[in-house]
Amino acid sequence: MRTETSPLRSLIPAPLLARLEQANMPYTGYHLLRETLFTRLLGESEASILYWLGRDLGTELNIQSEDDLVLTFIQLGLGKLEPVKLEKKFAGYRLSHPQFMYYPAERLSRSLALECGIVAGALSRLHDPCPLHGQFLVVCAKDSRPEHALITIEEKRTT
Repeated sequence: MRTETSPLRSLIPAPLLARLEQANMPYTGYHLLRETLFTRLLGESEASILYWLGRDLGTELNIQSEDDLVLTFIQLGLGKLEPVKLEKKFAGYRLSHPQFMYYPAERLSRSLALECGIVAGALSRLHDPCPLHGQFLVVCAKDSRPEHALITIEEKRTT
């Protein structure tokens, strides 16, 4: 039986993590960072850089189950992550966040590259060998409801 610990403990010291979890901060600073500073700093490379940063972060998190991945997204304020379909060469998730309704689909897809990377990195750590190995094709699109996005990760086919 494993002890209940946060997957974030591998990146954030426990005393600081406990204080952060008790804080109730406004979303404005997060929005400014993600939607203004990232766009200006990363420019056209924003989606690729965010994906690879997220993937690296996903492999460093102490994710030991799908539930850990869902909990981590909630703890980080990234939204509610729900597995939709998990197969050998395909993983699909629905990510819900009230802020998504304010973004156009193209912007949401670029911005959520970080979340896509976290999922891909966590899956590579969670499954050994990873069912999704090699080059990935990551797609993020708006769902039928404006506060939902669909994240799909599949193995890139070589031709």
